[in-house]
Amino acid sequence: MELREVPIITGLYCIMIISTFIALYTLTTNLILIISGMCVMGATGGMIVICGYMLHSLKESSQVRERMLQFSLEEIAEKMAGEYKENMRKFEDLLEDLNRRTYR
Repeated sequence: MELREVPIITGLYCIMIISTFIALYTLTTNLILIISGMCVMGATGGMIVICGYMLHSLKESSQVRERMLQFSLEEIAEKMAGEYKENMRKFEDLLEDLNRRTYR
């Protein structure tokens, strides 16, 4: 989670809990219901924040893996190109050798 997102998420979390308090207070004056409703809304908000953080960390790890795979593929491509050139050089040497032997 980026640092600039923390105040926004905290503000939205507080608004959610305060609005729950106001909604439950207007519906009932039972203190136990109000506190339990605020706890439920707080837990729900916490779960949403945790899910957002987990999605962010998954995104970062997938970007790191993508970079690693790209680097590996580039390395494999360079290695294969070198082997291809080496095999083509050997093949051309063999053809030259065969041509020399046939014209002797």
